[in-house]
Amino acid sequence: MRHRKTIVIAVVLFLLSCRDRPQQETAVARIEGRVLTLQDIRARFDSTRQPTDAQVQQYLRRWVADELLYREAVRRGINQTPEVTRRTEELRRDVIIQALLEEEIYSETTTNFSPQEIAEYYEEHRPEFTLAESMVLISTALFRDREKANSLRNLILREGATWNDALRDSSVRAGLIRTSDSVYYTEPALWPKELWRVATTIRPGSPSFPISTNAGYFIVQVWRVFSPGMPADLQSVESDIRNRLTLERRQRAYRSLVENLRSRYAVETYIAPSFGDTSMFSRTPNE
Repeated sequence: MRHRKTIVIAVVLFLLSCRDRPQQETAVARIEGRVLTLQDIRARFDSTRQPTDAQVQQYLRRWVADELLYREAVRRGINQTPEVTRRTEELRRDVIIQALLEEEIYSETTTNFSPQEIAEYYEEHRPEFTLAESMVLISTALFRDREKANSLRNLILREGATWNDALRDSSVRAGLIRTSDSVYYTEPALWPKELWRVATTIRPGSPSFPISTNAGYFIVQVWRVFSPGMPADLQSVESDIRNRLTLERRQRAYRSLVENLRSRYAVETYIAPSFGDTSMFSRTPNE
């Protein structure tokens, strides 16, 4: 039996290795009339990458075990007991309700906001966006060698070039590895760690000297430095504002949907119901 199981797994792994061949519905396991195909296994994993050998083996073992357990439960009539019937119907209802909510509440329209809406929310809730820790707004450029890094710094300091114009210069681009433009960082988020010390000590508006790190030589252009207690820039909290507005919009849509449905169906309640529960909106639809 162990030898036969090893052969089955080997066949599965061989089929997974033949990625350039046309895909067909290839059966890799069968229990009476139920078939597991290679495509079934692949569909359970991230479509951008192939499942590993270990994942294939684990899924195959679990599928066989689950199928055997299910068939034995049906043979014993467990699937027809009142408790199982009740729980099955509850799960079915939950799935159907979730599908309706994804269509009505979790659609893309609940996450699209204009710049004006974002700005208005920021102004109305500005005290809520007070910084609890220091933050910097910086641009960075990483070079292979110190000479090219100095070229960028000299273009800005000596020739008055802007950050973006200096980065377009051919003498600078020749040694450039990567750049980041106008990014907000707190100390734990900024790497390499040497950049934080420099970013918080030089004058805003100035490029740093070349900073030697294991990755290469960095030039840091500091735009703003924020201390704890200062209000955060709108741009640094925009994602937070979008999340808040999305939650509020979904709450309103949920309440509106339920209230509209009350007029369509005969509803009798003997205590006053509240449809303001927001726990369902604190997670993603598929959780």
